[in-house]
Amino acid sequence: MEFRGETAPRLERERLLALAATQLPKYDLLFAAVLDEDVPVDTSHDYDPRYRKLVHQHAHRLLADDGIPHQRVTSDPDSHAHAVDVAVQRCLKEALV
Repeated sequence: MEFRGETAPRLERERLLALAATQLPKYDLLFAAVLDEDVPVDTSHDYDPRYRKLVHQHAHRLLADDGIPHQRVTSDPDSHAHAVDVAVQRCLKEALV
């Protein structure tokens, strides 16, 4: 809505946050991609850099404000490798239970 210059009514915002909160317990691990505006994007479909940036800002703000545990993943190959390692270690820990 911000992209269109609109403001969501308070009740609608609360409903969306409640929906997200009910889904969170279903996941063992969340990854949050960190936007790197220097990485080229696939332009074979509609692309708007402002929209992409707003999505990034809102998603990361929600994760931070609500204290939602997540693994940040940057465009750096070491960050990718670390994310895979975190996921594998989590799976191995679950398999032992």
